[in-house]
Amino acid sequence: MLRSLRDGAKSTPMRIFLVALAVGFALWGIDDVFRAVGSNDKAVQVGKVNVTALEAAQEFDRTRRRYLPSSSSSEAVAAGLLNSVMTGLVQQSLFIAEAERMDLTVTRRMEKQTIANEPAFRDDAGRFSTIRFNDALARTGLNEESYLEFMGRLLMRRQIMDAINGGLDYPEATAMAIASWRLEKRIINHASIKVDQGAVPTPDDAAVRAWYSENSTTFDSPDLRFVTYVLAEPDAFLDQVEISDDDVAAAYDARVDLYQTPESRTISQMIFPDADTAAEAISRLNAGEDFAAVAMDMLGLTGDDTLLGDLSRDDLTDDLANAAFGLAAEGIAGPVQTPLGHHVLSIVGIIPANVIPLEDARKGLTDDLRREGATDLVYERINDIEDALASGQTIEEAARNTGARLVTINGMDRNGLDRDGNAIEGIATDTDFREIVWTAPIGEAGMVEEIDTDSFIIARVDREETATPRELAEVESRVIDAMKREQAITNAREIAAEIAGASDPVATASKNGISFSEDISMRRDGVGLDHQAARLIANEAFNLESGNTGYIETGEEAIVVTTKAITDADADAVKNEGNLFRQRLAGEMTQSTEIAMLQNLEKRFDINVNPAVVQQLLFGAGN
Repeated sequence: MLRSLRDGAKSTPMRIFLVALAVGFALWGIDDVFRAVGSNDKAVQVGKVNVTALEAAQEFDRTRRRYLPSSSSSEAVAAGLLNSVMTGLVQQSLFIAEAERMDLTVTRRMEKQTIANEPAFRDDAGRFSTIRFNDALARTGLNEESYLEFMGRLLMRRQIMDAINGGLDYPEATAMAIASWRLEKRIINHASIKVDQGAVPTPDDAAVRAWYSENSTTFDSPDLRFVTYVLAEPDAFLDQVEISDDDVAAAYDARVDLYQTPESRTISQMIFPDADTAAEAISRLNAGEDFAAVAMDMLGLTGDDTLLGDLSRDDLTDDLANAAFGLAAEGIAGPVQTPLGHHVLSIVGIIPANVIPLEDARKGLTDDLRREGATDLVYERINDIEDALASGQTIEEAARNTGARLVTINGMDRNGLDRDGNAIEGIATDTDFREIVWTAPIGEAGMVEEIDTDSFIIARVDREETATPRELAEVESRVIDAMKREQAITNAREIAAEIAGASDPVATASKNGISFSEDISMRRDGVGLDHQAARLIANEAFNLESGNTGYIETGEEAIVVTTKAITDADADAVKNEGNLFRQRLAGEMTQSTEIAMLQNLEKRFDINVNPAVVQQLLFGAGN
């Protein structure tokens, strides 16, 4: 496929097109992954519309290969992919059944006109490009007839929905008013007064006692649970796994594909409609003409258009691979005939195959094998622990006898904090673990719980302490810190209020050793201001009249804000934003009506779905 198509695929419209193309074509049985198996069993029946098990299996397999390439068919089925595919097939069939009921027709001319208007098939000058069209189809293994068949079904669906959505629109005036409001700007400056707890003197004992008497409940010890648990995770068993040199060598041989990069070649390509024109091009190239010059002269293609990039043999069809990799050195190969035409290839670079030797791979491979062995031990040990507990052993004895890790937490509240409000590191940060601890009966070892991939615990709540008041002596340092922080926040607020209320905020700030920023233009969503509190500052600025000053607090600083001027949004920006807003809302309304339409069609047509015949075909096809 051409470089231009690859680059085009980076754009959102092209990505959407290619995904729709891949999914849509498989829907109608165009792929041949399972063609040798064959099946006339119906996977979906909607009225008189049928989707065979073969068609459904093809759709499932193509979707799995594209979106879950590392999963087997059985894993993808377990993950719910087959259900999703079958749902999509039912929806497509509902629209086809309705189109047939309404006697909707789509002419070949309508199909071709739609293709001609597709942006993905146009060249840089906006003209329909046969090359781009053919390359896109080749990418999905299709021909023009197959695509026209798909397009006809798509157009029938559009006819149904266009009749419903034709009157849906969002008022232009409202959209533009919202866009103007969103894009309106303020010219502001701001000054920051830090919350400086270190600048606050330590209060005397009398002040501490008085403050604590009013705020003592803040420092009560929370409800706490004391926990002991066995942790079985790979890290705990790494030192129990021995890996020999023979083990490493055998694993290297079994995984050798992971340690080698195949030879690749930098290839440019021209495709001609007939053998004579391709032969003429080769003749000119052999006579010394530049490949790019010939491509421009004969096809109107630039060097970027013809460049395929660095490809391995597996990236090409067999015929093209044999031609490209059959050359001992750089040069011209071809012509090679494929369904797309007659290919002329230019090999402009050769990147040799590379193999990482065993010795270079040894350390990483040894670590991988040791972790794999430790992971296997996790499952062995957790079974041993369950057996030990069932036989009457304590958690401590089971951990000691299996080599698992024994951990204790001396007091944890429902939020994973200790009695002083500090976060407990490790597993206490896990929401599921805290749920386990705070729902478990006291004194009993619980069930095996998976807390992470290949990591399990069995926990026992040893005891619980209810919330209790605490003496000042227990928490005095925390009380003093809280008092100093409270005073620091008050100090920052008072300075900010003084500056904001002054007739000359800049001069008042300067007297306090504080400087205002330079003037900044910002939107109400904070765009334009590089500050972590940009949205809070914007909210204040947009609530102020021009020339007024206010302040906000973040807990870490008090920020004085002056709105110096109000700037209307740029007219072109408003138009673009308003149109995007209308399009987005129109799309959401269209989606809603399509869902409603599907619900109505579900009531109109009899629907039968049989995923079992698809599974039988999938797994019978040698998954």
